[in-house]
Parts: sequence; C-alpha cells; structure tokens
Amino acid sequence: MVETVADLEDAHSLIDRSRISPMQMAVFGICFLMNAIDGMDVLVISYAAPVLAEQWSIAPGAIAGPLIGGMLVGYGLSIGANFRWFAMTLILAGIFTLLIKSTRVS
Repeated sequence: MVETVADLEDAHSLIDRSRISPMQMAVFGICFLMNAIDGMDVLVISYAAPVLAEQWSIAPGAIAGPLIGGMLVGYGLSIGANFRWFAMTLILAGIFTLLIKSTRVS
C-alpha cells in the first residue's frame, strides 16, 4: 500500500523502468478483441440495414427502430444470465489473481 509521496514516486519510477511483460500484452490483446467483438453487431447492422430496407420495400429510417428494439430486448433478456455466469466469474478470478500476486510480492 502506498503511504507517502516518496513511495508513490518509487512506484512511478518502477513503472517507467519496467518493460511490458507478455502477460500485459496478452491482457491488452484480449481487451482489444473484446472491444472489437462488442462493436461488431452495430457495424453489421449499419451495413445491412439499407439492404434490408430496400428488399423489404420500407423507408431506410423505418428499420432502425425495430433493430435497436430487438438488440435492447436481447440484451435485457440475457443480462441476468451474463452477470450470473460470466461477470461474477471474472470478478472472482480477478480478486483471486490479485490475492495470489499480492502474496508473491510481499
């Protein structure tokens, strides 16, 4: 735990001197991929919506409401399961990892 300004400056100099580890690069890569995948549905819809509107013979703006509504309903129905199975697992894994790392450093 950082208690003084000197300790904080030591932490900053340690970070400045250290190289990026393979684990940090892996975490960065996973975060990058997760963000890319998360935005993929909106990107696909933005390209598919004009084609769908043309094939269904409706105005291009009329398709946005049902598509966004469908995404919101899907997210709303899956949020409980996602939180129960995935978010809690990630939170617990993060806490466990921090506990293991902190015991190694001490």
